[in-house]
Amino acid sequence: MHKSPVPLRFLQVRCTRIFFIIALLGIISPSRAREANEYAQTKSLNLSFKATQLERVLREIEKQSEFLFFYQSADINVNIRVTIEKKDATIYQVLEELRKQTKLKYIIQKKHIIITDNNPERETLLNQPPSSSLSNDEIITGWVQDTLGNRITGASIFLKTSSITTSTDEQGRFFLKAPSKGILRVSYVGYLPKEINFEGRTPLTIILNENIQSLDEIIVVAYGEQKKSVKLASVSHIPGAELNKSSTANISNTMAGRLSGVSIRPISGKPGEDNPTIYIRGVGTTGNKSPLIVIDGIIRNNINQVNNNDIESVSILKDAAAIAPYGLGGANGVILITTKSGKEGKAKVTLNSYFGIQRPTVIPNMLNAENYMKLRNEAYLNDNSNQVPAGGALPFSEQLIADYPQLHAANPNVYPNSNYVDEMVNLNTAIQSYSAQISGGTAQTNYYVGMGYFDQKGIYDNLYYKRYSINSKIDLQLLKYTRLFLSMNGTVENRNAGPAPIGISYIPTQSLYYNNGLWGESSGKSPLGELNSGSYDRFNNNTLLLSVGLEQKLPFIEGLTAKAVLGYDPNFLYRKTWTKPYYYYILNTDTAPYSFTRTVNGQEITSLRQQDDKNDRYTGQFYLNYHRAFGKHEVSGLAVFEARDIRNRWIMASRRGFELDLDELNLGPSDKVEFDNGGSSSRTTQTGLVYRFTYAYSQKYLLEASGRYDGHSFFAPERRWAFFPAFSAGWRISEEGFLKNSITWLNDLKVRGSWGKAGNLTSNAFQYLSAYNLISNAYLFGNSIVQGSVMNLEPNPNITWEVSRNSNIGFDATFLNGLISVTADIFQQKRSGMLLSPNVTVPVEYGLGLAEENAGIMTNRGVEFEVGSKYQFANGLALQLNANFSYAKNRMDQIYESLDTYNSINRRRTGRPWLTPFGYQALGLFSTADDVNGDGKIDANDGYHINQFGASLYPGDVKYTDLNGPNGEPDGKIDSWDETVSGYAPYPRITYGFTLGATLKGIDFSAFFQGAAQASINIQGYQTIPFRLNNANVSYEYFNNYWRPDRQDAIYPRITQAPAQKNTTNLQYANGFGPYSSSFWMRNTNYLRLKNLVIGYTLPSKLSQKAGISVLRFYLSGDNVFTWSGLGFMDPEINYELREESYPLQKTYTFGMNVSF
Repeated sequence: MHKSPVPLRFLQVRCTRIFFIIALLGIISPSRAREANEYAQTKSLNLSFKATQLERVLREIEKQSEFLFFYQSADINVNIRVTIEKKDATIYQVLEELRKQTKLKYIIQKKHIIITDNNPERETLLNQPPSSSLSNDEIITGWVQDTLGNRITGASIFLKTSSITTSTDEQGRFFLKAPSKGILRVSYVGYLPKEINFEGRTPLTIILNENIQSLDEIIVVAYGEQKKSVKLASVSHIPGAELNKSSTANISNTMAGRLSGVSIRPISGKPGEDNPTIYIRGVGTTGNKSPLIVIDGIIRNNINQVNNNDIESVSILKDAAAIAPYGLGGANGVILITTKSGKEGKAKVTLNSYFGIQRPTVIPNMLNAENYMKLRNEAYLNDNSNQVPAGGALPFSEQLIADYPQLHAANPNVYPNSNYVDEMVNLNTAIQSYSAQISGGTAQTNYYVGMGYFDQKGIYDNLYYKRYSINSKIDLQLLKYTRLFLSMNGTVENRNAGPAPIGISYIPTQSLYYNNGLWGESSGKSPLGELNSGSYDRFNNNTLLLSVGLEQKLPFIEGLTAKAVLGYDPNFLYRKTWTKPYYYYILNTDTAPYSFTRTVNGQEITSLRQQDDKNDRYTGQFYLNYHRAFGKHEVSGLAVFEARDIRNRWIMASRRGFELDLDELNLGPSDKVEFDNGGSSSRTTQTGLVYRFTYAYSQKYLLEASGRYDGHSFFAPERRWAFFPAFSAGWRISEEGFLKNSITWLNDLKVRGSWGKAGNLTSNAFQYLSAYNLISNAYLFGNSIVQGSVMNLEPNPNITWEVSRNSNIGFDATFLNGLISVTADIFQQKRSGMLLSPNVTVPVEYGLGLAEENAGIMTNRGVEFEVGSKYQFANGLALQLNANFSYAKNRMDQIYESLDTYNSINRRRTGRPWLTPFGYQALGLFSTADDVNGDGKIDANDGYHINQFGASLYPGDVKYTDLNGPNGEPDGKIDSWDETVSGYAPYPRITYGFTLGATLKGIDFSAFFQGAAQASINIQGYQTIPFRLNNANVSYEYFNNYWRPDRQDAIYPRITQAPAQKNTTNLQYANGFGPYSSSFWMRNTNYLRLKNLVIGYTLPSKLSQKAGISVLRFYLSGDNVFTWSGLGFMDPEINYELREESYPLQKTYTFGMNVSF
């Protein structure tokens, strides 16, 4: 169905329809005839055209009057040129002049003017007398659209109690000859029929509601498609156009919050590396957590290489009924991406483009030089009992700090005030995308070609990511029962990943830049030196996704179809890393004028490393599909044989010590000591037998059995094969007579349940074999130094894949003719066989590390739901709301842990969510009131008898809870026995989102909000820990909130000259650099984010068509526009391990255009 947001005033309708309408045009009622005739005689037209196309003249007439022209473009040449000069002329005079020049025939019916040629057959048809039974008839006009304002092509219009029928054209317009009043019945496949009593009203706007009760929508599932009405699996589905509203390199960043059950954890915002970790229904394993990626029916894992504009739809498979057909690859869920295909119809050209800027979502606000010096001085005094010891001195004199603004203004080289954000970072960087799609087809051939270009710049000038893509599909109906289809998706990716230095720690009293353009250093490091070194780390990645298929219907068995598909996906990755020494300059103030000494950081060695990776994936599939209905019984069956063969090889070469600044290996040193090389190859294979059988009785009672018998080369022959079955059932309660005939507001209600198994591969192949590592120069054999070998890890011949046993109960419902739709699921996943390393210490004499074992067990439970609603008002305003919510919480049922932790209820890892942070429980900060005797310390003399790491305690230090000791009771000291849960795991348990949409008269609006909750992050870093490394800078987040005697309710501990372990410690990361710490430093990352905001305007077609354009839309879009979070100084989705040391996440603002011809 072709949909257009606005009707075209130049209607190019089918010839037969024109002739039919013309033949029905009868005698107009006297009053209306007089009215129309009076308008034609009195309306004045002013035209002045010389050698101008007829089409332009007709447009001008429409513009000046209420007349509308109808013609068949195949018969009427509106590009012929005419000359006309008329002032205050009637329509009769204008048409007579045009008739003389064009030899065309113009017939006026009311304010409709029909243009024909002088074909005798058509002239006879036009001149035949009208039927007397229609003498009181008139032309009824209007258009048909859906509830969102999209025009419907091909809708049937039937005048009740007569034989008069017509249908809507490509713009949803219709007109027919009918009495002045009556009832029109309008129908279209997939929509509820509607009857309209027009009673002389014209034009008519007829809105059809989607026929939710029939639920004929087709959605993509494993190895095929299913009707939504009989779907038993838990599947979330979204059109590609919804995901493409965001200006991102690929769709991986846009799914969370739009689809229930999907959550993400961003890793980086760097161009080409901004792909998040994706979780489906939370985290269900300690091993590989990535969902399986399937593109156009073939397992491919290339979500980054697919152009957003080429995506037709995305389906998320979640429960056993959905994922079991993928066997050992489906346990973490499956993402099915379907790319666009051609459709029967005339050629359609679409252009999409946007250009915009990106900037970090959060910009760290680091101290300036004055406040940094003040903080250093205060820390010095705190560490020296608030006084300067004999022979000592403050780091910075009070006079220097007071005079620093004037000194800096007069001599910034000697008195710098550096800010890495202002001097290093490009806060506003360009992002742009351009794509073109051509599609169309006939009854025998459909085609689609899409081309795209994406360009993203980084916060440093040297960082970039560029992608060129092409996607093409051809579908050929070779014979009556034979179909051939070919597909190609190709991408070329170029990016530079480095250097990308960290500047957040830069000391502001050290010069980043001198005023002569040279750069300085801070603690012997120079981020600008790195950026200006000429080093690079370039990646060129070329990917092809190729497939060819042949489908054959087998007419001798009704409903049986066979299909064969071959896929070949070659990938070529080339990486070239040129590493040069970097320099900085030290200011020498002893010379006049000042001089700058060039200094190298580290060794003055230039190196080059090049690596080629080749990856070939071969896929073969053979399908048998069967579908047939026998009365009320409907059965379908699917059998698939699938074989996959993955081959990898890589080769690397490098040299060190280049004398010339030329980045070619053969121009490096000839000394073999400076050479290095490497290479290897590998191959894995997989074979599977897939089946699915479905049965439906009267579209009410539904059964399905599916599964896969799977084998993989990762494992020992006797452990290589496994069976993953699934069973599901459903009941469409709404089809029962006691509901169907009595509750009219309930359109559909289906209850469904499923149980089944799926698998997950181990992280490394061939762990069942004894693996030996070769060592160069191992020992002297005779007079030669030869290789040696060593076995580091014992083999495990019993190793196999993880198994997930999944249960799911859900329901789907729609109400009020589709006004409201609801889907809800409750699920449980039981994962067993997770690989764990035994928590056992073996004697050194054993000589081997212990192999991993399939010993881990995890349970993951949760709920999720989706709600949608859409409604259109009589004035054309259409509103839409979609919302979803997901909750998933896992529990480690069995892991290897020591008895010390297992026997302690606070420290036990078993029974906790994976990656639960453990640390000390903080009670807050000591206050001056805790210093009872006023000696400035907190100890036994003040009644505090707990030993915190043997450190002296002062007001402003962190106070910890003595929870436990070796005997199970508090023991008066803080140590490992006091460890307890200090926060949530770093991935969110709760993910939710909602989208608000509206359209009115060409204006469209969409706001997508996404949020997450119940996740934690350790906020220790350069922003919250002063002088963390080598007197590094700190942010105003700390400066404005650290403890002082006048800030008893401060957020952060008192200032010290170096991080104090008593304030930053936990067991595993005593310096606070790790992903967790004590509860004092853990913060919830709950947030609600305006993830995407779009405001667009589509020009009326009567304007865009003047340029030969069918649709022209302009829009403004923003991504990550605004965030509500308790972490104002840090993005709540930031990399939880690196925090502000990672590349910042980005917000985007773009202006775009969509054009269709």
